[in-house]
Parts: sequence; structure tokens; C-alpha cells
Amino acid sequence: MSSKLSIEVLQMILENVDQASLATVCQVNKLFCACAQEVLYRDINILSRSALKVIQTLAQSTHLSKRVRSFSATHIYKTNPRKSIVKALHNMTSLRRLTLQTPPDLYTSILDVYTFKLDSFSFQFNSNEPEPLLKFLNSQPSLTHLELWTFAVDNIKVEATSLPNLTWVFAPFPWLRYLIPGRPVSEVKIFEHSLEHEDFNFFSAAPIQKLTMNIGCLFPKPVKHIASAFPSLVHLTMNMYMDTSEDEVRVSLISFL
Repeated sequence: MSSKLSIEVLQMILENVDQASLATVCQVNKLFCACAQEVLYRDINILSRSALKVIQTLAQSTHLSKRVRSFSATHIYKTNPRKSIVKALHNMTSLRRLTLQTPPDLYTSILDVYTFKLDSFSFQFNSNEPEPLLKFLNSQPSLTHLELWTFAVDNIKVEATSLPNLTWVFAPFPWLRYLIPGRPVSEVKIFEHSLEHEDFNFFSAAPIQKLTMNIGCLFPKPVKHIASAFPSLVHLTMNMYMDTSEDEVRVSLISFL
């Protein structure tokens, strides 16, 4: 009992230790190393070229990559060889949150990784082939948060039976027609898009309570369209660009109301 209690206390202490100190703790003994690695490798955020060693370590050491719960890499096209990043992701069987920005040459190979079941997926890509992404989304039924960034694909026809637990979505407007209906989506963020000539009544097919969009994107549609399309809406956020003039904002708000 005392041994178990000691480990629990150690784990609580390590939760409040910085990464440099965690690396030092790993050198104390096997027990300290195991507990420190659990925290050290739980959340991985790739921001610079120096992260290449981290990727290689995760690709080569399965026992470490299995500890990763959250992985974010927005510069992998600059920092990591293809085989290492794909192998590292393949080893992350406990991964739950994934954020990626990938170039065309890595697009397909990364989405061929299916060893994990995600809760959250944020993906920025530049490819006009939606099939690999569709296949990937169909393999992730536990997804609740989905964020998709691209200008390369006009729409993505997600199967009606996929993503049954989706509650939060950020995507280009044309994609929302296939991501919203039939799913328990409660929060939506619309990727920059003018809705002036769009029919958005499909939004009413989900219990959407929170909506975020750019100011003026509904111009010149009045607020009654919001009321009919979002009957459950309780929170509305309108974003404004820094270079938007006061006159432009005034015109947008007047037209909106």
C-alpha cells in the first residue's frame, strides 16, 4: 500500500515539473524514469527543426510512442523525413488528439495510419484528392472535434454513417452540408466563405448552440435567416479582420440586423 501511495505521490509531483526537469528525473532509476516518461511524452508539440530527434525517438521506441496522447506537428514538411513521421504515428496507439499540417507528398502516407482512435483531429492540407481523407474519417468513429483547413477541395461527401459522435466542427462551408446533418453537432465554426447565395437551412438538422463566422459573410441576409436555420442557437461570434474599416463593419451589421 505504501509503495502504491508513493508512486501516486510521485506522479502528482511530476505533473507540475517542467520538461527539462522531467528529462533529469528519467536518469534517477527505472521507476522514476517510467513515471517521468508518462508525463514527458504525453503531449508532443513539434514547432521547430530541433524536433527531428523527437520524431526519430518516437519512430524507434514503441514504448515511448505508446505514451503519446496528444500530437501536434505543423512544420513536418520542414523538419522530418517521411518514413520517421509515418512510423512514429503508426506507433502512437494511445493517441487521442492529432493536429497536422502536411504537404502534398505526405498527404496520403500519413492518412494511411489507422492504429489510433481519435477524439480530436485538426488537419491542414493542400491536395485535390479527398479520397484518402474520407477513408481516414470513416476509420475514426470516436471523433468529437474536427477541424479541416484547405482551399484545394470544393467539398467532401462524408458518408452518412461516419463520424456518429461529432459535436464540434470547423470546416469550409461546402463541406458542412455533409458534416452537419444527422450528427449531434452543437458548435460550428465556418471557414472563410460568403453565404450570400448559399442555402444554409441544413444547419437546422443539428442541435447547434454555438456559431462562429466572419463578420459580413451573411451579407445581405437578415437575422431572421439565422433564427430559422439555427433554432437552438444561444451563442453567436462574428470575427472581424484587423484591416476592416468602421464603415464596412457598420454596413455589415446594419444589413445583418
